[in-house]
Amino acid sequence: RLVGGDGGFVFSGREGVLERQGLTKEEVASLVAQVEAGKRPVLVPFVDRTRWATVVPLGGGPAGALAVTAGPLAPLFASEELERLERYARWLSVALERVRLSDALQEQMERYAAVLRALDDLGQGVVIADRGGLVGANDVFCRMVGYSVGELVGRDFMDLVAPDERARFGH
Repeated sequence: RLVGGDGGFVFSGREGVLERQGLTKEEVASLVAQVEAGKRPVLVPFVDRTRWATVVPLGGGPAGALAVTAGPLAPLFASEELERLERYARWLSVALERVRLSDALQEQMERYAAVLRALDDLGQGVVIADRGGLVGANDVFCRMVGYSVGELVGRDFMDLVAPDERARFGH
């Protein structure tokens, strides 16, 4: 906890308010409306000017911010504290982006699994390859070739192609 801080919030332009402490939703909404991406830390007064917030933009991506509030007697942070806040905001931004990418990857994997299940229901064998290596297959394909998905993943696709058919694939 920083000297002079009595609350705050973390805001992501993609996800909205991720965490808040010591602030009402209305106070956070008022401060978020004043966030400008790419700017240096700014001191923002509350509407009633009884408290202040130091708002540190998160780097990269849509507008986001880390804000720390202070009462009327301690509205400013020393330069070392601001540097610490900026560094923390950068780390937080990277962490939030990693979480977003992980969530997007999980959603994509769920879509692939749903497509493979649907093709199973139709009796169609499907294998997914990336740069020649197998990364997935549905149950019908596994039964066709006599391998489990675990045995297929990582293998070279050409291992499953009959030697006399490999020329059709450029091998």
